[in-house]
Amino acid sequence: MNLVDLHVHSDKSDGSLSPCALVDLALLKGLSAFALTDHDTTAGLQEAMAAGQAKGIEVIPGIEFSTEYGGRDIHIVGLFLDENAPAFRAHIREFVQSRIWRNKKLCARLQEAGISVTPEHLKISDRAVICMPYHRQLDCLEEDRLKDAKFGSTRRGIAPVYGDK
Repeated sequence: MNLVDLHVHSDKSDGSLSPCALVDLALLKGLSAFALTDHDTTAGLQEAMAAGQAKGIEVIPGIEFSTEYGGRDIHIVGLFLDENAPAFRAHIREFVQSRIWRNKKLCARLQEAGISVTPEHLKISDRAVICMPYHRQLDCLEEDRLKDAKFGSTRRGIAPVYGDK
């Protein structure tokens, strides 16, 4: 029986393993293929696909777009995408710019709440291409920036000041 996982995240979004480490884990778990579907980025695809090819496991190029519909957060998984298509690249660039704007707005709200956070604090590391709420929360907790527990206890991390998508 061939086993596949069509929804895997790397440390390029909100996962904890590198794309190469995911290939190793997939082999360890006996998968014949997996789809790398990081949130709103394809930054790990080339690394994962190269490692998969070298180690004999299929890596399906994918993405998980975060959006809103009818006032609710939704996530749309896309598989077998062409990450080099001009229209796709343009959408990703636009999306990244909207995330940068949102991060700046989030910093302003945090500062209004008495938490000293700048956009530089939200860039959690060189490995994280898209700064996700979970990563923001971890960063702030590691730097003891969240003095009030209410900011670290909600599903979205810093929900009282979290910005729109």
